[in-house]
Amino acid sequence: MTPWSPNHAINESDLKLAAKAGAIKKFFVTQCSEGFYITVHLHGKTDDIHLATRRQKDKPRMFKLISLLIEYIRKNFPSVTYIQLFLLPGQTEDQNI
Repeated sequence: MTPWSPNHAINESDLKLAAKAGAIKKFFVTQCSEGFYITVHLHGKTDDIHLATRRQKDKPRMFKLISLLIEYIRKNFPSVTYIQLFLLPGQTEDQNI
């Protein structure tokens, strides 16, 4: 997956238009230390595109809770029924000692 970069960012309204046009090939959710962010792969593009904040295109739109992210996807992208989720590595039981 293409790492976050402002050069590979899209705003919410453009992503909604892409979804309505059927241009979304894959929909990803990635966990990072700050929460979760959305990445999409669009038909005809080689790089993944990341959802940016409304006010600052150089920052990813972050969601603190996965439940809020799922609610956002269902409300704004009803045609999306499948997402791929990337989680941070978890601790094993040995690391909790």
